[in-house]
Amino acid sequence: MFLPEPRRIFLARAATGLIGMAAATAAAGIAEAELDPVLTRHDIPIRGLHPDLDGVTLVQLSDIHAGSLMTEDSMRRIAQAAAALQPDVVMFTGDLLDASAKAATPFSRGFRDLRGRLGTFAVLGNHDYFAGAAVAERGSSLFIGGVDDPSHGGLGFEPQRAMKASAPEEPRIMLAHRPALFEDCQRAGAQLVLSGHTHGGQFALSPRWSMARALGPHTMGLYQNKQGILYVHRGMGTVGPVPMRLGSPPEIALLTLRRV
Repeated sequence: MFLPEPRRIFLARAATGLIGMAAATAAAGIAEAELDPVLTRHDIPIRGLHPDLDGVTLVQLSDIHAGSLMTEDSMRRIAQAAAALQPDVVMFTGDLLDASAKAATPFSRGFRDLRGRLGTFAVLGNHDYFAGAAVAERGSSLFIGGVDDPSHGGLGFEPQRAMKASAPEEPRIMLAHRPALFEDCQRAGAQLVLSGHTHGGQFALSPRWSMARALGPHTMGLYQNKQGILYVHRGMGTVGPVPMRLGSPPEIALLTLRRV
């Protein structure tokens, strides 16, 4: 088909502009993925919290994806930044490893000096099962429980069983890798559910306008209903062949429990 010269020039310039925009977007996305994690702070109201526990701090880390795109040095820097907050409790909400069991050793070295004053807890995510759950696990008043990820190879999602050891008067926190498990955990008695999995979509204009909407309505940040609270961590690592994020930078979440 013959196109007039002005039309060919216009299309050529438009194509060049689109390629340039795509390249600039990719460069910005890679740069954002490599940024130091953003510290986010939230006060979390907990019904029935004992006065002695008012002000207890939780550091949540999620979706580290230790592997070729998340190096030991990067993990050590994350651990040092989290440790500087002097948290009472440290919580990992899944996808500690990306896809290979070989990443377990650098993960352990990178985070070995990060400890909560009252304890450190973790649940597994779907990528941890890709790597092999046995090498990813580590491991206890406030009740802290966790549920397995309902991915292939998981041990089964049983929130009621996870809550069995809690006393009726205890405030209850549940670690659940996927935010889609929020309502089930609430029905089992959890007042605060900590999740990850979504990476905030990796590309997002806001929590509502995020690629993570394909996974459900809870994409990143704090959500609350009459029964309790969900916090969805944006994660540290990335998935895909190129480490890119736009509008969803990696984060360290510092959550402070408040008596209500």
